[in-house]
Amino acid sequence: MAEDIRQHLLNSINKFRREHNLSELSLDEELSRNAKAHSEHRVERLPEIGKGPLSAHTEQHLMGKASAPKNAHTDEYIPS
Repeated sequence: MAEDIRQHLLNSINKFRREHNLSELSLDEELSRNAKAHSEHRVERLPEIGKGPLSAHTEQHLMGKASAPKNAHTDEYIPS
């Protein structure tokens, strides 16, 4: 099921890219596995709502008050 969804999304993205004269993308299984593992790890580390402290930065993001990150090369803010 997940594979069908990934393939459908990839097909849709590549259709759009072809229509705009862009090269097609392909799935990278190792990158996909690593991204999934990283996401699962991050979810495990999230505090339960109301039961653990959030960092000040996370609280600012949740309240829509966090500043945009800076581009490390130009020191300019990246628009959100």
